[in-house]
Amino acid sequence: MKRPGLRSTANPDFRLTVSGPVLIVGGGPSAPADLAKLAGIDFAAIISANLHGFVAVDQGLIPRVDYVLLGDVRNSETREFQEPIFRTYNKPLLGRHPCCDYSVEIPLPGVGEYRLNAGQLAIVAGCHIGGSPVYPVGLDCWQHDDTYWHDTGADVVCMRQEHGVYYRIPAQLRTLKNVCKGYDVRPQSGPLLSIM
Repeated sequence: MKRPGLRSTANPDFRLTVSGPVLIVGGGPSAPADLAKLAGIDFAAIISANLHGFVAVDQGLIPRVDYVLLGDVRNSETREFQEPIFRTYNKPLLGRHPCCDYSVEIPLPGVGEYRLNAGQLAIVAGCHIGGSPVYPVGLDCWQHDDTYWHDTGADVVCMRQEHGVYYRIPAQLRTLKNVCKGYDVRPQSGPLLSIM
């Protein structure tokens, strides 16, 4: 399958590409166990879905973060603009927003599909830059009692309601399956195993 790369927003003629395995780090409670399964893999790139990957670096679970997927312009809880916060980490931003350094371009969701969340969009980015395979970890789609593996005090019931887990997740998974068709994506646990 042709891998188009991610178009630079500063120089549309340049496309970001890598060769080799790509790790996607989300915040779901399965992340530490998933990462342990992948110990020893030399990743060509590590993409953090929002800022979860930096917590994994701080805890010694991964060696680095190369790129950050900016999911939402504003934080869904605090309503703060996220770009200025994300820029303090000095890593290129990937995403669908004009402020990002590299554009993740996907078709609009079809009937019965839904816009992808940050972790799911990070998987698409990993595929498009040439990840082979792409290993998503910590993308549990709000299926556990804890919200994030590094923030067990968050109100998971509130987060499930806000993120519409009861109707949105199945539609997002249909979108993700269609967008990633033909790519080598290897989830280690959770709902993604049912579609990849």
